[in-house]
Amino acid sequence: MTKSINTYGYLFSASSSTLKKAQEEKEGSFYQYMSSLMFSAFTIEAYFNHIGSQLFECWDDLESIRPTSKLNVISNKIDLTIDKGKRPYQSLTYLFKFRNDLAHGKTTFFSSQQDKKEPWWIDFCTENNAKNIKEDIVIIIKEINDSSGIKDPWALNHESY
Repeated sequence: MTKSINTYGYLFSASSSTLKKAQEEKEGSFYQYMSSLMFSAFTIEAYFNHIGSQLFECWDDLESIRPTSKLNVISNKIDLTIDKGKRPYQSLTYLFKFRNDLAHGKTTFFSSQQDKKEPWWIDFCTENNAKNIKEDIVIIIKEINDSSGIKDPWALNHESY
């Protein structure tokens, strides 16, 4: 019997549990929403790597491209039409900008209190955004999974046997 560990399933569970914790306990929820959003970004990119490696023998050569480029390559291969101008795919634009801005974070300096302008991602860490993006990545994963011809019975689960 073969066992598989679906990294994207673990990441999805992390996104879900941090979102749930934030919804249950409002105090300090900013960091839970931030974590949920980040884990959502990790989830969808890990899923692209999961499905991409099944669609392309040369996925190791493609794995280092940007997540949005991975989506383009995958959707082209499986003839899936996506509209990046509306949900759910539009959410990926904001999600990957969020991920990149935090992963490659830079300190912001202010010369005075009047000049203080917080980075956009601070306002992005909300319950609504975390909830909507989590819902959108589920839709995207299901669409890709259904269109790929690869019936992945373990989508969004951790392990399979």
